[in-house]
Amino acid sequence: MVNFFYVNNINTLAKTARARQVYENDSVLKKIFSSHYQSLLPDDMFLTRIIKSDSSLIRKVLFFLFFLIKLSSLDKKFYVYSRNLYLLEVARKKGFKTVWEAHDLPQGRNKDSLTNLSQSSYFVAISNALKNKISEVYSIPLTNILVAHDGVDLTSYDKFRDLNKVDLRNQLGLPIDKKIIMHTGSLFRNRGVELFGVVLEELSDYIFVQVGGSNKDVTFWKKYFNKYSNIIFIEHQEVQKLIKYQLSSDLLFYMTSKNSPIYWCTSPMKAFEYLGCGIPIIASNIGSLSEIFNETNSVTFDSSDQNSLINALQFVGKNKDEIEKRSKQALVDVRNDFTWEIRANKIKIFLESCSNH
Repeated sequence: MVNFFYVNNINTLAKTARARQVYENDSVLKKIFSSHYQSLLPDDMFLTRIIKSDSSLIRKVLFFLFFLIKLSSLDKKFYVYSRNLYLLEVARKKGFKTVWEAHDLPQGRNKDSLTNLSQSSYFVAISNALKNKISEVYSIPLTNILVAHDGVDLTSYDKFRDLNKVDLRNQLGLPIDKKIIMHTGSLFRNRGVELFGVVLEELSDYIFVQVGGSNKDVTFWKKYFNKYSNIIFIEHQEVQKLIKYQLSSDLLFYMTSKNSPIYWCTSPMKAFEYLGCGIPIIASNIGSLSEIFNETNSVTFDSSDQNSLINALQFVGKNKDEIEKRSKQALVDVRNDFTWEIRANKIKIFLESCSNH
């Protein structure tokens, strides 16, 4: 059995996608590796838990000291697994096997850290596009890089799945006499939010419900779309309530833009949450999103072409049976390939194979 040490200086209680991803990983990896699992997160220690900011220099120093202490107590047979290249570089110098979980190409001094680790470590990339790019830029053998997309905890969706939409909407204060198209998550500018306007025009008989986004962004977009009466903005929700919102919708909308610096390599948790709803999805499939959304599990469009989105919206209106078929396939896809537990098992099998080399 592989010995696994998971370390990240990320506050898992924060309301960010990164925090959620680390929390979900820690929870399921602990289950998969069982007694062979160790971890170090800021939440584990009082001195780092009380400093909420991931960018705090004091917390970084304290966390690094705790990391060194932890390493000194571990057998060198442990794989040290992290999103932090510097911590891995330190662990490698101390004789540990290391695994970097890559979410983008490294920046700044992290480029040097990856260069130093490139021929002596293993890697987990969140998309095929990122795997291929890392291999190309840093001359890393493809066999040393596992692709493990992010995932979703389907049990959280299954417990609400059979609830009636009318009951859900009554609980949430949403209209029951209108169809709802929904987007959940952030509202960063130049990431495709402008496309809401196309949806509002084409699906004028729907209510567009936006859940989440910072107060500043919500204020901006409320003003931007103030001529429309069929859009509702709802503040950020805790996970269980967010799931109820998603399941209460008739359509889920996913957009991104080539203006996003990570559109080409991303593996957003929201994509798998959408698939896990078993509800029709209209999704941009540019970049690495094409590894997730396709013409069997969603209706896709090119976010750089408004006509492409219009065609997708019209397709939904004219092909009810096909849309229902695709939404069922979305749930099959996520159950077969994109749960956190499946992801953790992939990592375990990959490291076991590495140990046999």
